[in-house]
Amino acid sequence: MQRLMMTSIRRVIFKFGSNRSSTTRRSFTSSSSLLSSSSLLQILPEVSEALAAGRPVVALESTILAHGLPYPQNIELAQELSNIIRSKGVIPATIAVHGAKCRVGLTSEELQDLAISGNEARADKCSTRELPLVIAKQMKMKMENQLSDSLSLSHWGATTVASTMRIAHMANISTFVTGGTGGVHRGGEHTMDISADLMELSRTPVIVVSAGVKSILDIPRTLEVLETLGVPTVGYQLAEGTKDFPAFFSPTSTSGAVSPACVDNAEEVADAYIAGMDLGLRNGMLVAVPNHDPAGETVEAAIQTTLEEAESFSGGGVAGRDVTPFLLKRVAELTKGDSLKSNVALVKNNARVGADIAIAVANRIRKRQHSQRQGEQTNSNGQRRDISTRASVSSVRSWSSTRMFWSQDTSNSNDSTMTSTSKDINSHDNFSKVIVVGGSVVDMVAKPEEGSSLIPATSNPGSCIESDGGVGRNIAEVLGRLGAKPLLFSAVGNDSRGEALVRRMVDECGILVTGIATTDTRTTESDGDDAEKEIIDQDLQMIPSPCIRVVNGLNTATYLALLESNGDLSTAIADMTVLGEIPLPDKETLLRAEYLVVDANPPMESLVTVAKAAVDAGVVVCFEPTSVPKARIAGQNKDFLKCLTFAYPNLDELYAMADGKKSKMDVRQAAVRVLNQMNDDISFLVITLGAEGVFLASMVGERGVAKFQHFPTEEIDIANCTGAGDTLAGSLINSLLNGSTIEEGVRRGMEYAKLSLRCGSRAISQQIK
Repeated sequence: MQRLMMTSIRRVIFKFGSNRSSTTRRSFTSSSSLLSSSSLLQILPEVSEALAAGRPVVALESTILAHGLPYPQNIELAQELSNIIRSKGVIPATIAVHGAKCRVGLTSEELQDLAISGNEARADKCSTRELPLVIAKQMKMKMENQLSDSLSLSHWGATTVASTMRIAHMANISTFVTGGTGGVHRGGEHTMDISADLMELSRTPVIVVSAGVKSILDIPRTLEVLETLGVPTVGYQLAEGTKDFPAFFSPTSTSGAVSPACVDNAEEVADAYIAGMDLGLRNGMLVAVPNHDPAGETVEAAIQTTLEEAESFSGGGVAGRDVTPFLLKRVAELTKGDSLKSNVALVKNNARVGADIAIAVANRIRKRQHSQRQGEQTNSNGQRRDISTRASVSSVRSWSSTRMFWSQDTSNSNDSTMTSTSKDINSHDNFSKVIVVGGSVVDMVAKPEEGSSLIPATSNPGSCIESDGGVGRNIAEVLGRLGAKPLLFSAVGNDSRGEALVRRMVDECGILVTGIATTDTRTTESDGDDAEKEIIDQDLQMIPSPCIRVVNGLNTATYLALLESNGDLSTAIADMTVLGEIPLPDKETLLRAEYLVVDANPPMESLVTVAKAAVDAGVVVCFEPTSVPKARIAGQNKDFLKCLTFAYPNLDELYAMADGKKSKMDVRQAAVRVLNQMNDDISFLVITLGAEGVFLASMVGERGVAKFQHFPTEEIDIANCTGAGDTLAGSLINSLLNGSTIEEGVRRGMEYAKLSLRCGSRAISQQIK
């Protein structure tokens, strides 16, 4: 269900809607897929950059802003918490649900709106149970308002301890600061009224820094439940000679509850947390910080008075779910504001401690990564590896990188062989949200000196320029330069050009490569269908399939163009045979992805196989036709077209896909013909028109009403047009991954395309970033 929800959310950001419901072909997957997803996750750039750099980040809940404190005390507290955390060099990240996304980090304007949303009935209290319901509610608001953001963005999901933990873990944040955690309510042994916070602590590995359990709850029973659930629970810097478990307002519990363990500093917390991760434990850790604010004692006394009142109220007492609301209201009345002051003071204190813990965790992880890198560079004899040497005279080259696995050929075997490095191959870095399957090509352009004419049958003085190309590789480069970490599946020959091409993709372009395997051509042993089926169905368990196939006996794809001195093409040779050997991603890799991009270079049977597998995995399929002949072949395959949500043809390729002629139909008619054969739920054609700009065509629902939008462009000086369309496609996908609408993505993509158009020496501009 969660995978289905992710796919639905992904459709919403396109800003095209319909009231027509349709049956989806997406498959359901386990809840673990949520942890690797970003379609529901939108991280503030400041937070994302800090996480990517390994800097400490502290998560903050949003319920305290929307429902916990009155305005303006709530926004003042948010600003003070931010200042406290930032003063220690840590980045704060308030978590909430907004615009049908789990937001990690909010702008100052968004915090202000969240702070007033509770009083205006625009904020839903959102625990883990409510997360999918609140997201679906906001998603429905978009659909009912033609996918306009105005209504949905006025509503918030204010996250509790439980849901904040879950979202923080999705974003790879290890430390979360709150006021107090929930627990077993008074009389919980009869009512089973137990906070979801305890269950989330048992299954989500996040450090929760709080002032303990609120004393209006049953603290001894809460600690018993935490013990049963296996949650490490510690008191932080408890007063000397005491082990009393902190009780929110008070540093000690009147119930006599004893802290299960005690720690004296942030480093001890970090060590325990990392040890738990090393043991494979999936639970969180509760750090209870005593509240030493003087007002806390007054509040605690009021709580005890209120508890006695609750027991004698109306003779029979207050019971069940009515106990906690009665206690909170009565305590506020008795303390005349002291409870609010104490609450604010303890949250600030927790923020200081939480920032220290986040720093300690980040330092421990940084030191460990440094040690691992040092170990990977040294063999068992204490000697550094020479990664450039060959395994043996008869073996193929082992191409290496910090993002590659070692690969090695066995004698004349057609089976891919691969040996992994000590890098954790199941780490998040090895799986990408976007997979590209397509060609990698070396482009060579030669032309005589300016003013000279080509003289046949002899050498001509002139210039020769070599650059990297291939539609799939180009799109992957754009995605890589924009930080999307694309995973590219491609094939090269076992030659120096192929080795250099792959090295540049990884070292310079930000493209991920999970493995390189050397094989003979598959077509010599089996037909294409069987070969592709074997790849897509393999059960790889721990090791992902190699995404770069090095093929013995074939050259790396090369396009050699000989130009006249004025730039006109004289003749060209295209050696593209190796592209028929492009491997396909396995099921596990597809399940972890959100977008699959394919160009038309692999055989059509391979494209159909991988496109169907992607749809089954709930992945959005995008297609770049590559050329007019290949666009025509794709347009004739209904099974393939039915899988496509996006296609990026130029005008000639569009008519080829529609099997029509410009003289007999206009661009709208051709677009509708193709859209009607694409994904039944929603489909888009992003049509490049050269100097006329971009034409966007969309359709929601099977044979729904098509919508069109033209994006004009201004005239610019063009140095090279070979990579402009690929730049637009890659940038658009990156924008969608980051939560932009499709219109915003097209406009941004056109700006990046201008950079490539002005770049004379490369297909893709190095200024893209």
